[in-house]
Amino acid sequence: MNTVERFIAAFRRQPVDRVPVVAWLGLPLIRRLTPRHLSMLDLFDLWIEDPVGSIVKLQEDLGLDPIVCTHSFHLGTIQRWPEKCITWPEEALANWQVVEERVAGEDGACFRRTITTPGGRLTYVYRIENYSGWMLEHPLKRPEDIELLQYLPDPTQMDLSRLRAMVEKVG
Repeated sequence: MNTVERFIAAFRRQPVDRVPVVAWLGLPLIRRLTPRHLSMLDLFDLWIEDPVGSIVKLQEDLGLDPIVCTHSFHLGTIQRWPEKCITWPEEALANWQVVEERVAGEDGACFRRTITTPGGRLTYVYRIENYSGWMLEHPLKRPEDIELLQYLPDPTQMDLSRLRAMVEKVG
C-alpha cells in the first residue's frame, strides 16, 4: 500500500499492511534534521516550493508515511503555516485589517494581533516557542465581539495558488 491508500483504509477502518506513521507533529525532530540557518518560516517556504525534495523526502528517509498537513484559518489559532499556503487579495481584506506586533519573548516569541473592522477591533495574543504555539488571549472576549466576524474576508476570494502548486508537485 502507498501512503494515501494506507490512510484512506485506516480512516475507513479497513485492513492495512501496517499502521500509518507520520511525523508532522514531530517538529523538534524535523527541525534537528533540517538546515539550522533556515528559520521555521523559511522551512515553510521550502516545503511549499519543493515539498517532494524537502518535507516529503525527510519523512521517507525516516521510514515514515510522508504527509503534508494543511490547515484552514481559524481565528485566534496559530496561523503561520496556513498563511504561507493561503492568502487573500488586498480587496478581500478591506474590512479585515490585521496588524501584528511582537510584544515579548527572549526564549520564545509573543505576538499580539489587532484586527480592525468597520464595527470595531479584536485583539489576541499568542506565543511561539520550541515549535509549538498557544493562545494567551483569545479574540472573542465579549458576546458583542462575535458580531465583528461578519467582516471576515470572503472565503470564496482565497488565493489558493501556492497550495494548489504544492499539491500538484506532491501528486
